[in-house]
Amino acid sequence: MHRVFLFLAVLPALAFAGGCTDEQKKSVGALPVTDTSDTSAPSANATPVDAANAATDDIWRAISKAYADGTGVYRLAPGTYRLKPPAGEVSCLPLRDMKNFTLDFTGSTFVVPRENRFLLLEDCDGIKLKGGTVTRAVPAGSQGRIESIGEDRKSVKIQICEGYPADIDNTTFFPRIPIFNVVDPESRRFKPGVPDIYITRVERTGPTEFRFHLREILPADSPLQPGDYAAWRGYVATDVALRFCRTTVVEDMTIKGAAGMVFQETCGHGGNRFARCLITYGERPSGATINPLLASNADGFHSSSMRTGFTLEDCHTEGLDDDAVAIHGAYAMVTESRGNTVILDSRTVMAQRSGNHPFCAPGDRLRVYDTTAARVTEATVRSVKQLAGYTPSAEIITSSRFFKSRAGALYWEVELEQPADLKPGWFVANTNALGSDFVIRNCSMKNQRARAMFLRAHNGVVEDCTIEGTLNAAILVMPEVLWWNESDYVRNLTLRRNTIRGAGLANQPFAGAVTVAAYEHGAYVTSPHGHEGVIIEDNTFENNDGINLLLSSSTDVQIRRNRFIRPMHVPARKAGTIEINYAALIWIAHTRHVTMENNRLQSPGSCLEKVVDRVGDVTGSGFEDIVREESPPNKGVSGK
Repeated sequence: MHRVFLFLAVLPALAFAGGCTDEQKKSVGALPVTDTSDTSAPSANATPVDAANAATDDIWRAISKAYADGTGVYRLAPGTYRLKPPAGEVSCLPLRDMKNFTLDFTGSTFVVPRENRFLLLEDCDGIKLKGGTVTRAVPAGSQGRIESIGEDRKSVKIQICEGYPADIDNTTFFPRIPIFNVVDPESRRFKPGVPDIYITRVERTGPTEFRFHLREILPADSPLQPGDYAAWRGYVATDVALRFCRTTVVEDMTIKGAAGMVFQETCGHGGNRFARCLITYGERPSGATINPLLASNADGFHSSSMRTGFTLEDCHTEGLDDDAVAIHGAYAMVTESRGNTVILDSRTVMAQRSGNHPFCAPGDRLRVYDTTAARVTEATVRSVKQLAGYTPSAEIITSSRFFKSRAGALYWEVELEQPADLKPGWFVANTNALGSDFVIRNCSMKNQRARAMFLRAHNGVVEDCTIEGTLNAAILVMPEVLWWNESDYVRNLTLRRNTIRGAGLANQPFAGAVTVAAYEHGAYVTSPHGHEGVIIEDNTFENNDGINLLLSSSTDVQIRRNRFIRPMHVPARKAGTIEINYAALIWIAHTRHVTMENNRLQSPGSCLEKVVDRVGDVTGSGFEDIVREESPPNKGVSGK
């Protein structure tokens, strides 16, 4: 039976700084409201719906009838719809087991509670979502003005901005506030030189005033000052979730003031496509005097454990509290190995509604890493089955925070095509479930708290994109074995014709505007060079201070026809204890077969001390051949 649900509902009364306005009080508990100025009719194969007066069942029947009739499309009448999930669901629109169907939301706006998902597609194939704007009934995060810094510099007092949630000590909507971000009051962008401010607890000191206790002493030379704005996330709720789906198309959708992973695909066959999607700031709330400072609580486009990667074209993001794009798989840990058989713990792979999603399948190719995250071998899967009631024969001591306890473990017995002497505590990546064969084309990412792109998959292309103003790296290519347990090293990645401007504005933890590396146990992984076949060509690096390009733990890397314009005019903003040369334009460590040709350097600043610096086992050619040339006077470049 096909299960399709769409519900309209009233909004809960929620706390705002300064209390509810009369207008807000009138809207709480009201029927759905719509702008009826657009009189476009729905298609003939859908029951006409008046957005202002339709009952929930009318809309449900219209969608169900259109799908059951096999007409292949449902067009929702333009209007504004206030939604809440049906009983037992966390998604306002949970859609399951559908094939070859189009939902056209052009002209419609959906208002969603701040703690709920807008739309779920589960076990679907060939679905097209077209148009529509999604916003939140209440901002999904909050923000305020920094009033003062404590004498011990381990706390700051923040006054919540008018119109924004002041219930930040309510764990339903703010279960944990790990950090806050500092925003410049003039530019309304993340403030350069201020990294994430980590919080130990939040103390209410007034109706709309709080003291944020900090994990570390605020440095005396920190750019953070009273009068700056601070912004932080609330409950992270995915806006559009694709689970176990394939060949989904999402076009012309706008998400304003998102609550979490805005578009998230997980554990499907993949081949999904996002085109002309916009992730931007929400509308100014009633009673507010400034616009929202965050556009999302977390990532923009997040892909995990997909069989085939997505295509992202002509999409735009701004103001996100995490990565704009993240693509990765998951590691499993070896618990036992004998002959052709290995037992894996894969707890981080998402569970299905019934049973659990297997870590791998017959024919999959696995890559194996030792406890230092160095590559050991590869093997092909012959068969796999879940082990119920299994307990490892010995306790495994591991540095991975995900596998330190057995809580939540899922165990799989995997038979390999050939014997493999794997050791308990080693890590395994499934190269067939990384989101490989992805394409990111003609997209733009601006004012980014973390990275614009965090890539861990094979056969990827990033081209003709513009990245401007990231607090961390613009593009980071790096496995995370021990911390987030996200795989893997990359094979065959091409970065071309991209513009990268103003990256690393707060710090450079790994540490270039573009970083292709592996970093575990406090050091760059030395061998045997997990990244393979990386091409970095025809890109423009503009106004990036500190390292522009960092390479480690790689082999067969081509760097050609790139332009480095006005780098190193400000000292690099260092982070952590990583011992690298922040005054080098390009820093390379433990990387073999590097080819550099026809790269150009224009108008470097006084902070540049070395063009190419090499450490450890580095081989290749062209390291001394970067051409220096002058450029016209700077007429003003954004991102600085």
